[in-house]
Amino acid sequence: MRCPGRLHPLDNFSEPMPRGCAHSHPPDVEDGMIRQAVSRMRERAATENHSIQQIYQEEANWLSSSAVASAMVPVLHSVDTSLYRARRQRFPPLPSSRAEIVIPHSLHFTESGENFVLLQLQNNDIIAFGMLSDFDTLCNATHVYMDRTFDACPQLYRQLFTLHAFFEERQVPLLYVLMNSKERVAYISLFDALKDLAITRGQQFSPQLILSDFESGLIPAIQAEFPEAHHQGCYFHFTQAIWKTVQHLGLAQHYTEDRFVQVTIRRLMALGFLPIEDVRFGLELIRVSLMEQEFVDMGHLLEYFQRQCLHRFVNVFKFPMVTVFKEVSLSMQM
Repeated sequence: MRCPGRLHPLDNFSEPMPRGCAHSHPPDVEDGMIRQAVSRMRERAATENHSIQQIYQEEANWLSSSAVASAMVPVLHSVDTSLYRARRQRFPPLPSSRAEIVIPHSLHFTESGENFVLLQLQNNDIIAFGMLSDFDTLCNATHVYMDRTFDACPQLYRQLFTLHAFFEERQVPLLYVLMNSKERVAYISLFDALKDLAITRGQQFSPQLILSDFESGLIPAIQAEFPEAHHQGCYFHFTQAIWKTVQHLGLAQHYTEDRFVQVTIRRLMALGFLPIEDVRFGLELIRVSLMEQEFVDMGHLLEYFQRQCLHRFVNVFKFPMVTVFKEVSLSMQM
């Protein structure tokens, strides 16, 4: 039953005056605590850098640990609109072009005071993020892994390009670069800027080994900018390219149903674990098994492998297994 009691403020009085009937119920403690928690959520969303989800969870946990029944705690989607609205008030409107991007001075630095915006190139077509201490670590690394992702990229950019270093069989992401292009010239601009930055810090960005995917713009840029480095394809992207071809040839269903198809595809992917001098022999064994089965579409897969993969073959025989699988894990997480 709704309470008939009402209060209304008067300009000449500091206390609100009762109006209508008296209250017919005691104070609703749980409702008051919920309102207090939601108010704190809005205030924190407007002033803190923590994610909306984290702020909500912390306040929801506070409610659950108090006298409020769990069923009374509001769910996230019932309050997130007001929380995001409160957060947007802290920031200017989203830019409609990269040229309009202005990174506030306070966001140039980490909580420890280190600069985090390393480079802004070509009217913000390229923005590199990372701490100078991490960049020094990258310069001192002999093995560097370069990766790209598109799902975690803002709308005004085409990709998030990341640079990782290997230390004690561990892969560590150090630089994050927003890029509007996947062309060779864009990568060359980035690498030139990183080399110049290294010089200003008394360093040299010249890794001995570079691992990357097979992106057509990246490979020639690596060869041009790091001619003395050994470039090796990423095993994860190597197997990914084979699997995409399997799907293109309509073999994905056969893979789940036909044991021979499954084993053959796995053997192709496993060639990367053979000593380099044994790879062609392993490939010939696969070819013989295909001839015995007379599986035409699998023959097309083998032709693709010889045409597209063999000349840029990824061999991880000498790489520690932990490195290979760390690389796969990080690629999938990004």
